[in-house]
Amino acid sequence: MRIIVKILWSITALFLILILIGGGFYFFEAKKIKTVYSQLGEKAPVLKADNLTFRDLNKNGKLDIYEDNRNSTKERVEDLLSQMTLEEKAGTMFISMIGMTQKGGHLDLPPLSFDPLNIVFYTILSSNAEMLVNKKMTHFNIINSYSPDVLAKFNNTVQEKAERSRLGIPITIATDPRHGKKNNPGAAIYTPSFSQWPSGLGLAATRDTT
Repeated sequence: MRIIVKILWSITALFLILILIGGGFYFFEAKKIKTVYSQLGEKAPVLKADNLTFRDLNKNGKLDIYEDNRNSTKERVEDLLSQMTLEEKAGTMFISMIGMTQKGGHLDLPPLSFDPLNIVFYTILSSNAEMLVNKKMTHFNIINSYSPDVLAKFNNTVQEKAERSRLGIPITIATDPRHGKKNNPGAAIYTPSFSQWPSGLGLAATRDTT
């Protein structure tokens, strides 16, 4: 009987130690992520010009060429490039997978869920904060197959962080096809809320180019 009691006490002690270690790690990560996001500025103020409304993306108090959609694409691109640092330019040349929580938030902290995809993402990917702020990345591929409102919330959350960056460069989101019948991460992601159509091979098999 004493041996069983000792074993139970040992298991309890080990469990408590693991909780303390996990709690400490979670607190440390939360503080680190908060520090990273604190590097971002405020949301882009609104500018008025010729009775039109624009966003002051670089927060300098004036309407830059790249902020004015009345200018040509070439002019806007050249103006934006002239203001970008080497690190910002490098960030636009990469695309990576990015994770999200089941509620459409940033996957920055250990996921408190049993979603295997998010656990894997948290393990192998850099945090949202690291990619958005430190690495200055602007292109991402989402894998999670959540409801449209969750996907929309995540998109808005990411764009809000992008708006607060130095130049306010928007994020572009890509995803594997959502409209097929198969669920094959890396090629096609089945999302029940989307209209379902034949896969690329299925469409090709119809021999209908229209």
